[in-house]
Amino acid sequence: MVGRNLRGSYSMIVMAVVVCCNIFAGYHREAYSEQLFGVNLSGAEWGNRYPGTFGTDYTYPIASELDYYKSKGLTLIRLPFLWERVQSTLHGNLNSVEIGRIQSIVSAAASRGMYVVLDAHNYGRYGLGTFKDVPFHGNIIGSSGVPASAFADFWTKMAATFKGSAGVFGYDLSNEPHDMNGLWAEDAQAAINGIRSVDAETKIIVEGDGWSGAQYWASNNPNFPLNDPYNHIVYEAHLYFGSNSSGNYTQSYDAQGAYPTIGVDRVMPFIEWLASHRVGGYVGEYGVPHSDARWFTVLDNFLNTLKNHNVSGTYWAGGPLWNWCSDTLAAEPCNGKDAPQMPTLMKYPSAAAAPEGGTIAAPASVTTATGADLEACRATP
Repeated sequence: MVGRNLRGSYSMIVMAVVVCCNIFAGYHREAYSEQLFGVNLSGAEWGNRYPGTFGTDYTYPIASELDYYKSKGLTLIRLPFLWERVQSTLHGNLNSVEIGRIQSIVSAAASRGMYVVLDAHNYGRYGLGTFKDVPFHGNIIGSSGVPASAFADFWTKMAATFKGSAGVFGYDLSNEPHDMNGLWAEDAQAAINGIRSVDAETKIIVEGDGWSGAQYWASNNPNFPLNDPYNHIVYEAHLYFGSNSSGNYTQSYDAQGAYPTIGVDRVMPFIEWLASHRVGGYVGEYGVPHSDARWFTVLDNFLNTLKNHNVSGTYWAGGPLWNWCSDTLAAEPCNGKDAPQMPTLMKYPSAAAAPEGGTIAAPASVTTATGADLEACRATP
C-alpha cells in the first residue's frame, strides 16, 4: 500500500465519530454475537509455487497453536490458504485432501470454542505456476482469464462444504485485492450471490480494493456496500502503521514518522464508514515490530479504538513457519517465551474468553520475553 503521514488528520473528528457510533448503537452487534480478537495463523498460503507441494511449499497450523492462542484469550483465527490449492482447475471440483486439512482445523477450533475465518489469500487473483511477485500473480478476478463466474463457483462450492460448521466465523472472499480495474465490487457480488444460493447464514467477509487499506477505504471502494438479502456481510480492512502502510517497517519508529495515535488516525475513516452505512466491520491484519517498545503503545491505542467501536480484529501473524526470534512482527512464541507484543495483545481478549477481572493467565511453560531475551534475539543471524 502507498502510505502517507496522517498525523492529526482525523483527530478533530474523533468525538464526532463517537457520537455517530452511539447513534448507531448496536449496528456492530447485529454483525457479531460477541467481539472477537485473535491472530492470523499463516502457513497454508506460503510459497511461490501454485499449487505447490504440502510440507515443502506450505503447511497448516497445528492443534497446540490453537491451545496457545486460546490461553491468551485470542479465539478468532484467520486461516490464510490459496484458492489454487483448493481448486486447481477453474470451475473444477474442490481438492478433497486440501479441504480435509482445512476441515480439521475448523473442527479443532470448534472443539475449543474458537472460530476460523476462511481466508482465500489471493490478492484478487488466480494463477498456476511459479511467481516472483506473489501479490501480482496470475490474472485478476473478473478478467477473461479468471471470470467472476469462476470466483462465484469456487465460493459456492466452499459454502456448500462448510455451511453449518460450528467453527467457521465467515468466508473471507479474497485477501487484499488491488489494482482491480474497477471490477472488484462486481466480483465480490457474484461470490455473495453464489454463497447465498446454498448458505443463508454464514458471514461473508468482503475486503476492499486498494489492498483493503483502512485509511483510504471509502475512496477505493465507491461501490460498497454490496447487497446481501440476509444482511450478513462483514467488511474487512487491513492496517499497518509504518510510513508506507505495507507492514515492512524497514525504517526506525522516528524515521517512519510514527506517533502514539497513528493507528487511531488511520483506522477512523474505516470506522466512520461502517457507522455511516450501518454495517459490520473487522480488521483482519495489523502488526507492529518488536524493535522499539513505542510500537506497543501504537498497538495498544489502536486496539482500544477497535474495542470501543466493537470491531473485531486479528493480528498478523502467528503460524508454524516462523516465530518472533526470526520475524519482528511474529506473535508465535520462541524458545518457550512469548513474543514481546503478546502482553499488549492479551489486554484485548475475545469478549467471551475473558474471565472475571478481564485477564488471561499465560500457560506455565511460556513466559514473556525479557529485555535480555530481546537483545539475544536481535543478535541471532
